[in-house]
Amino acid sequence: MGGGRKNKTLMIFFEFLILLNIFLIPFYLSIKFDVQIHQLKVLEAHIVYYLLNLTKVESSVRDNFIYIGDVIFEVSWDSTGWKSLYLFLSLVISTPLFFRKKLKFLVLGLPLIFFLNILRIFATIYFFIVLGMQYEFLHQFLWRYFMSISILIMWFLFLYKHRYNIGETNIIIGCLYGRRRKHKD
Repeated sequence: MGGGRKNKTLMIFFEFLILLNIFLIPFYLSIKFDVQIHQLKVLEAHIVYYLLNLTKVESSVRDNFIYIGDVIFEVSWDSTGWKSLYLFLSLVISTPLFFRKKLKFLVLGLPLIFFLNILRIFATIYFFIVLGMQYEFLHQFLWRYFMSISILIMWFLFLYKHRYNIGETNIIIGCLYGRRRKHKD
């Protein structure tokens, strides 16, 4: 790889990192000031309640709590998967491609991550109640590893699909002005 191409690749990478960090500022502020959307917790609790009842697990739901016998499960703010959704959004938006390509992928990817998170909550409760598996192990394994790996795989697939177009825009100002101009030597 020539020096000019290597420098261009490094610039694209550093621009990506800068933009990713800019997008992560609201993420950290949300954590610091404990910003939550209660309706999302309630929505997810109701969806999981519905899935549990479809699989013959007798349950009830009130607000963001799911009741199964004398066991209570809370769909907390962290359980909603908001961090996974935000991180995925930030990774895709920070990638140096035209916004139209990012938007197409986000329209598919964000609902998929939402669905995977619902599946994660459902599986954690179901395997604990029906199969008697350890709750903490399930919760940590499915949350930490399953969701993290899922997000990375989706983002890597996105990068692979657009591997020949990476860097087609200047990340920071290229979103506004389009393709990079070729310099004539």
